[in-house]
Amino acid sequence: MSNFIPHIIHADLSDGLHNESYWVQVAGTKFPLVPHTSETRATARANHPVLQKIADEYLTHYTQDIVDLPSNQALRISIRHTVHNHPEIPNHYGIHHVAMYAPPRTNTVTLAVASPAEAPGLQAILMDYTATANSLIYHHADLINQDPNYSSIVLEHFDPTLAPANYDLIQQFAMSLRALGLPTQTTGWANWQLFDAGDAIASGAIQPPPNQVASYYSLKITDAATNAMTPALSAVLNSTKNDIRLQNIKWNQESGNSVQTSPTASSPTPSPIVPATSFIALGTANAVLAVDDNWRVSMSNTHTVDGLQTSIQVVNAAANQVKISMTNTYVRWLGVYLEFIDANGKSMNLPNWQIDDNDDVPAIANFLGINYDNVRFAGYITPIDTILGIPDIFNPGTVDITFTFPAGAVSVNIYGCGIGISALPYPLTPILGGVYTGIANFGIPGLFLGLLVSAASYKPVYKIMGDAGTLKDVVSVGKDCWDLLYDGLANSEIDWSALEDIAKILFNKAAEKILEWCEAQIVKGEIEDEIPFAGWIMAGIHAAADIIQMSQTIVEVCSSDFMIKNSAAITITSTVEMRPDPRLQTFPQGSPASYVTKMIFQNNRPTNSSSHDVAAGNTATVFSNQYDNPLGGQVKFEVDYYIGSWLAGQATTSWMPNDEEHTSDVVLYLVDNPIPLDTNSIYSQQKLLTYQNGNYQWTPNTSPPTATITNTDASQSGNAISQWLGLALSQRYAVLGMSWKAAGTGVTACSDGSTGQVYVSENFSIPGMSMKTSGLPSCGLTGETQLVYDVFPPKFLMENGNWVLDANNNPQPDPNDKDLGSYYIDPRKANNDPYLDGGFHLRQVNINPISTFNMAENQLSWGRFPLFPDSITMHPSGFVIGVNIANSKIMISRLPNVGQNDAEVPMAKMAAGQAQNFNTGNGTTGGRAGLLFEPKGITCTYDGTTIVLEQMASQSFNVARLQAFDLNGNPVSYFSDQNGNPSPFMQLPTNAIYSDIVAIGDIKTTYIYVLFYTGSGQQASDYSVAIYQCGQDAPAGNFLVKTDNIPAARIQVDMWHTLYTLNYAMTTNGSGTNAGPSGANTGPNGQTAPSMSQWLPPIPS
Repeated sequence: MSNFIPHIIHADLSDGLHNESYWVQVAGTKFPLVPHTSETRATARANHPVLQKIADEYLTHYTQDIVDLPSNQALRISIRHTVHNHPEIPNHYGIHHVAMYAPPRTNTVTLAVASPAEAPGLQAILMDYTATANSLIYHHADLINQDPNYSSIVLEHFDPTLAPANYDLIQQFAMSLRALGLPTQTTGWANWQLFDAGDAIASGAIQPPPNQVASYYSLKITDAATNAMTPALSAVLNSTKNDIRLQNIKWNQESGNSVQTSPTASSPTPSPIVPATSFIALGTANAVLAVDDNWRVSMSNTHTVDGLQTSIQVVNAAANQVKISMTNTYVRWLGVYLEFIDANGKSMNLPNWQIDDNDDVPAIANFLGINYDNVRFAGYITPIDTILGIPDIFNPGTVDITFTFPAGAVSVNIYGCGIGISALPYPLTPILGGVYTGIANFGIPGLFLGLLVSAASYKPVYKIMGDAGTLKDVVSVGKDCWDLLYDGLANSEIDWSALEDIAKILFNKAAEKILEWCEAQIVKGEIEDEIPFAGWIMAGIHAAADIIQMSQTIVEVCSSDFMIKNSAAITITSTVEMRPDPRLQTFPQGSPASYVTKMIFQNNRPTNSSSHDVAAGNTATVFSNQYDNPLGGQVKFEVDYYIGSWLAGQATTSWMPNDEEHTSDVVLYLVDNPIPLDTNSIYSQQKLLTYQNGNYQWTPNTSPPTATITNTDASQSGNAISQWLGLALSQRYAVLGMSWKAAGTGVTACSDGSTGQVYVSENFSIPGMSMKTSGLPSCGLTGETQLVYDVFPPKFLMENGNWVLDANNNPQPDPNDKDLGSYYIDPRKANNDPYLDGGFHLRQVNINPISTFNMAENQLSWGRFPLFPDSITMHPSGFVIGVNIANSKIMISRLPNVGQNDAEVPMAKMAAGQAQNFNTGNGTTGGRAGLLFEPKGITCTYDGTTIVLEQMASQSFNVARLQAFDLNGNPVSYFSDQNGNPSPFMQLPTNAIYSDIVAIGDIKTTYIYVLFYTGSGQQASDYSVAIYQCGQDAPAGNFLVKTDNIPAARIQVDMWHTLYTLNYAMTTNGSGTNAGPSGANTGPNGQTAPSMSQWLPPIPS
């Protein structure tokens, strides 16, 4: 292929200005536009069929001269015009249209559609409002590049044939641009604004503007155009994130790490202590544990989070000196900050502390004023290198920082700070990273896009920017552009529109050396000619990076946290001693026997888990193992004991301070478990919730109800149930809670006192307990609600290494064990401003003892979500995680220690996004890992792996699957694919409609219960619960057993494998007649409430 490809540029100037001259600007060269005639149009259409569908009125001009466009890079071109008679345009020329040109692809990239290696002769480009719309969208940081191959791939997602849904939205955007009109100083789709380039002109770096104007001007995209761009931009971002060809180019998928495993130690010898292998880093060559003499330190997470990976090594144990090595694989700068934590978990004020190996660092911090007494600036890390906008995976940004732990510190929080979103407790920390990202990674590429530039590395300019003098001067100027908006105390976000001005810094005297580097890269064109587009990358981000749009699309750099957190801690040896159930005094008998020990940390640190085999005929009464334990925060220890895959017993501590006093020696006593599951574990109904003799009760009943989803009744009166929203279980307090929408409940709407269909919830004791109920709330909600309770098994009291037994000789629950709480979703502020107090809030529910619901509007919040969680679960580390079907989002909310005012509660962090079957390269799953089709349910294993039930069915595509995630929303290879390889997916049969999911167990053995129906769902026999077994001992295909004829809407399962169902049928009197408490506004058969059932597997022989 030659260096250039000949083109004729055609234009739609149907709304052009009279008596002005127009030309196409291509890398500094002007090509005049002349009007079409009927003859030239006919010739153009004959030579270029793409023009045949363009009406005459929109095919008005063309270039008589051949326009040579490069074959080796993408390029922005523009139509400009004189402004002799238009004072409303202050610049010395106007801009009418902008287009993105991409050359034909070579065969260096696997293509979805074949493209020729050589351009077939003279080509045509039409520049109109569609081209301008495409160009504006293309400037988003997650799309922009000049590489000839990848620019074409990105532009496929704008194509009417390859991406028709995207194209339709782009057409709507283009019509909006036409309606807004040409850019002037005050009107149009963009406005001309002064651009201060005085320093660059004075130094001779650029030419001054023509005499008729006093300054250069840039084009600022108007809010109206930005808002109109959002739907099309969101669609393109979503579909490119599903294009496997752009992986590691325009999107990244980090590997999750929910459980960190140590290798199995076979047949450990009981006493003396057998040490387990120390923490092992997964997926990295760096060991997590750094050891030197007797002083040790370890990283909490060596995996990549938001493009940042950190490792550590001890430099001088005697001096408590370490070196951290950080790697940045995203195209953004980060400032590095350190926060030291003492043994009480408190942040330490250290106003005079500084790192050991770089005197420039404290000087930079003092000059810029970006330090805090407790959060100390420690340096910066450059972006991954790029060539023509494409990341070079072999040249990530790196930095090594050596520092000394101050006296009294047991751990250090390590932050990478820059462009991002989420809560920002230390607003100065992102300034350096944000300003430098705006200049180097948003400003320079935006200018280069309209020029012919050399395919050079960005490393030299990063070196220039790393000079201490340049850094201080440039960032000092850039601080004025770093304008943060605060949403109460809950969230802060970048005002992206204000950041559009950050590109001006390139033309400031402080950035003189940076601009010199830019000029040296230009092969053809003048950088001043591209000043109108200097802020366009930030404008694209502005359209897709607020809280609302982040919930509807997928972005990368801008969805990172402002402060990306990791931590390192001083490490001790923890001895974990396991003893048998005190009621049995021996370990469970049977073979093969094994056990899993776990350390679970109350933060984002992965669980440490190790498996051990027990020799046949073992008679030991104690097993001991040692672990390297990084101090700090809270930790709990658990042991699971197995016979084969049967969880025969387990033990756990409560949460405890992770210090030497509490965790150097830990003793655990087993609690034995009954009833293993196998291929013969067909469940049967044992008890049914009924209403008899004026009370709810659990009645022995082996005949399941027959009502199904077809019994849905949206009537505004009578005993009519229209929605069955959720079933919550608290094993700690032996409580079941259900939520539904119905008429005839006897309560009126909280909002206006109206009767009819309302959303309500009620709590009940589980079978075997004395029945207590909460009764219905004092009023019903008019928006959807859910219940989410701490579902995990409770912990128990011990004294002198023995269980504290109650009057019934049962272990007594430990009152100090951390209860994650019980909550309902309050939708009443869902439509409020999310930057104030808007969202779906978690309200506390008192179930110890079971009490009435608090429906007050002004109660405290325990978390909030931007979207309704259609399904919701607890995570053992103290998080509530929900999924939203409409936007395919995972939402992760950390539970606070105490309730907070609504405006002060951080919005849940969002992950995932809409999966699409767009060129994924994986026909078995459709859609890449980390994204979701319609998420029908979510659950969490006992050791912290989140599993989402997905399903999507259409005429062209049908998928049903499970997908595993960690607490950061990254996919976890928890399953195995059909070839036995680790995979985040488990495929489900597609001939069913899935409703709910529950997981119990841990990484050794997890049972996943899936509720579904086949056919129309009209018959009770259509409904089933399938059990899948996964983990280290999973059977081939994972499927274990299926129980039919379970006509349920929702399910829950406890640790004993008891199944509970929320039924479509209403409660009855035990004889088949609907029944419930009577009162005002109830139905004819009393209060409308669904029934519940208890189901048990067969007892093993």
